[in-house]
Amino acid sequence: MIKVCHVVFSTNRIDYLKRTFDSHKNLNYDGVQVHKLFIDDYPSGRDNDKLTELVKGYGFDEIVLHEKNLGITSTWEEMFRIVRSRGYDYILHQEDDVELLQPIKVTEMIDALKSNSRYSQIQLKRNAWYSYEDPNKLFSDTDVDFGKYKIELNESYFWMMFALYPAWISLIDFKEKTGSCPAEGVVSYHLNKEYKLNTGILKNADGTNIVNHFGDLTKGKRCNENEPGWERFKYADPNKLYNSRTGEEVNHVSSQI
Repeated sequence: MIKVCHVVFSTNRIDYLKRTFDSHKNLNYDGVQVHKLFIDDYPSGRDNDKLTELVKGYGFDEIVLHEKNLGITSTWEEMFRIVRSRGYDYILHQEDDVELLQPIKVTEMIDALKSNSRYSQIQLKRNAWYSYEDPNKLFSDTDVDFGKYKIELNESYFWMMFALYPAWISLIDFKEKTGSCPAEGVVSYHLNKEYKLNTGILKNADGTNIVNHFGDLTKGKRCNENEPGWERFKYADPNKLYNSRTGEEVNHVSSQI
């Protein structure tokens, strides 16, 4: 039986989590053995009992609650340490503010990944989020047909929005190889340089999205000093709220986070 670890990274955004988890009704695990791992990296203001009860209610097997805000990159490194010796075949990795818009089988994502030896992962296509992204761009010159889907070859990032990738990637010591903890740019660069691999973005045949990213507000540490992105994020206060599109500080408290 194919062994998959489904990992969710969280920053204690309860309403976001509920919406994300509710959409898992669209995720079909038939044909795989799944272990569900949840890691929350935002201890400030967190009700551990309430969060644990919520996450267990959605069928998660393992819950890790950080006592200190470590940031995304250190959390990613920790997750790799946790999973690398467990014999998983694949990691299904996602954020806590992304919902599945339609039914999809994990085995479909696996087959898509295996369809081209150049793919490092299969990322489900999301909605345009940043100002430089065109919401009307449905297709790419790199698109190939894959059953009822298309797959776009992307060279920019190794996404964790909602992506499946082979578990052997967790065996790589990115700090030793690159000087940085795993991150979307760090992993992408290393896998392309050393293995000539790039992300495959799975989308519907008509070019439309399979997931919706909806988390307008973000909080918490992003990366460590001297890692890529540090200059951009070093001024952010992990105890404040920011617009996740623009990075601007948001001067109000939302019940969603």
